[in-house]
Amino acid sequence: MKKVKRVWVLKTIKARTSFSPQQKAIFEKQCEEFINLTFKPKALKQFSSYKNERILVDIYCKWHREFFYFIAVIKDNRPDVIAPEYEDKIARLEPKTDTLFYLSYFRHTREWFDITLGQGFSLKDCLQSILDLPYFFPV
Repeated sequence: MKKVKRVWVLKTIKARTSFSPQQKAIFEKQCEEFINLTFKPKALKQFSSYKNERILVDIYCKWHREFFYFIAVIKDNRPDVIAPEYEDKIARLEPKTDTLFYLSYFRHTREWFDITLGQGFSLKDCLQSILDLPYFFPV
């Protein structure tokens, strides 16, 4: 049996852009306005209160390390539920540059999938994609 020759390979890492606290605050304010004026009314009106189903209660956003997450709060009314209310991350924005972002959704495989395919979208395009694409509706 032949021996397999192993070779070291350099793994490239994406260059990360760090935002200043002022940039983060401005960015967060724009995203909160989007959630409160556009995304939340559209997402919350789709769900009515059925007896034994999950109900979307709230959507909010927050920074965690270099990622910006959109998080849904879901109330579960099923009888065999473990937790009656839980949070679920539905979208992730990662800064590529000051104006471009990677937009990802959380797949059933427990991995984030980048829908920008490494190219990056503007903030306006990212928010419009969150509104239009079905990956970002949590329930």
